[in-house]
Amino acid sequence: MSDDNKLPLAREWHKAKEALEEAKAHELTLRKEVMAAFFDNPDVKGTQKADLSDKAQLVLSRSASIKVKKDVYENFAAELKQRGLVGDDKLVKLTPSVSATAFKYLSDADRIRFADMFEHVLSSPSLKVDVKSTDD
Repeated sequence: MSDDNKLPLAREWHKAKEALEEAKAHELTLRKEVMAAFFDNPDVKGTQKADLSDKAQLVLSRSASIKVKKDVYENFAAELKQRGLVGDDKLVKLTPSVSATAFKYLSDADRIRFADMFEHVLSSPSLKVDVKSTDD
């Protein structure tokens, strides 16, 4: 590619990148408006459906994760390790993260005790239109 073509190519790419960012922001705004219009409680984990017509449904899917608040974790690290709830530190440091399975089986007392250490985070919602097939 000649040097004369490089600058226009970079400009075209930059314009496309800016347009993409604007489109993403606009789509997110519309997604939130559609969710609010069609679903009573869009901010919950799981899948919800709303009929658009007899042939199409709007499907909202949302997952959730539990994250460790590292600053609070430090307060509980020794106790958690002593109780066998965390692997031992070795040569390589482990980043605190939550096992969803282990969290599910945590006692109510421990959920209360360690509540400040966890942050429940909803994922960005997925929204799609499912068109029902017509098998004639």
